[in-house]
Amino acid sequence: MHTAKMKAPRKPLRIQNTENFGYLFILPFFLVMIVFSLAPTLFTLWISFTKWNFFSDMTWVGLDNYIQVLKGKMFYKSLLNTLRIMLLALPACIIAALGIAYMLEVKFKKFARTFKAISFLPYVTTPVAVGVLFGLLFDYQTGFINIFMQKLGLAKDPVYWMANPNYVVMIVALIVFWKNLGYFMLLYFAGLKSVPQEMYEAADIDGANTWHKFWYVALPTIKPITVFIVVTSIIWGLQIFDEPALLVVGTDNNLSIASTLGGPEKSVYTLVSYVYEEGFILFRTGTASAVAYLMTIVIVLLAWVGFKLLNREGSGR
Repeated sequence: MHTAKMKAPRKPLRIQNTENFGYLFILPFFLVMIVFSLAPTLFTLWISFTKWNFFSDMTWVGLDNYIQVLKGKMFYKSLLNTLRIMLLALPACIIAALGIAYMLEVKFKKFARTFKAISFLPYVTTPVAVGVLFGLLFDYQTGFINIFMQKLGLAKDPVYWMANPNYVVMIVALIVFWKNLGYFMLLYFAGLKSVPQEMYEAADIDGANTWHKFWYVALPTIKPITVFIVVTSIIWGLQIFDEPALLVVGTDNNLSIASTLGGPEKSVYTLVSYVYEEGFILFRTGTASAVAYLMTIVIVLLAWVGFKLLNREGSGR
C-alpha cells in the first residue's frame, strides 16, 4: 500500500536586518520636514543674497540686501516696536499667570477647573476674531470702552484710540496679555502639581505663611516651567504680527494696506510686518528674506540671553 509522504512543516519566514525597519516609520516625518521646512528655509537663505520680485530672473547681489537693511531705519524701528510690545505684555502676563495659578491651586481649588476652561478660551480664539473683537471694543463711535467711559464721566468726548500711537501700542499689548494669560496659567498649574505636598506641610510646621511658601517652596520647584515660558515667549514674541496687523490694517478705507500697516506713525510696525511689506506688498523678496534672517539672529541671541539669565545659579554648580 502506497503511503503518502508527509510534508515537512514550512519554516516561518524570517526577515534579516529588522533593526532597520524603524527608519521606514520615521521616514515620512523627515520627508515632510525636508519638503515643507528645510527646503524653504534654505531657499529663503539663497533669496536673501539675490534681487528678485517673483516675476523676473534672480540676480545675485551678495550681502547688498543685508547692508541695505542694516543701514536703513525701518529695521531698528520695527525691532524697537516689537520689543516695546513684548516688554509691556509678556512680563506682566507671566507674573499674573503665576500668581493666579498659585492662588487657585493653594487657596481656591474648587474654582480652579472652571477658571482654567474660561481663561484658556482666548488662546484658542482665531486671530481674526480677536482683531474684530478689540476693534469693536475700541471703536471711535460705537466702541464699548468709549461708551463706558462717557457713562462714568471719565471722558466728555469719544477717544480716537486708533489715531494715537501710544494708545495703539497699549491695545496691542493688552491683546497679547489677554490671549496668553490662560496658556501660561495652564503651564504653571501643571508645574505646581509637581510640588510635593510634604514640602508645604513642612513649611506649615515652620510657621511659613502663603507668601513664604510661594517664594521658598513653589517658585524654586517650578523654575524649569518659568524658563520654558520666558524662552518661548521671547521666540514667538519677536514674531508678533497678527495682533497689530488685524487691529490697524484697514482702519481707514481711503488708505492702502501698506499705509495702514503698522498703525499711526508705524507705532506697531513689527519685524514680521517689515518682512510682510517687503515681500508681499513691495515684492522685494531679497530684502524680505534678509530681514527674516536678521530677525532669526535676534531671536536666537535674545532667547540665549534669557536662558542664561534664568539659569545663572545652575550654571555655576
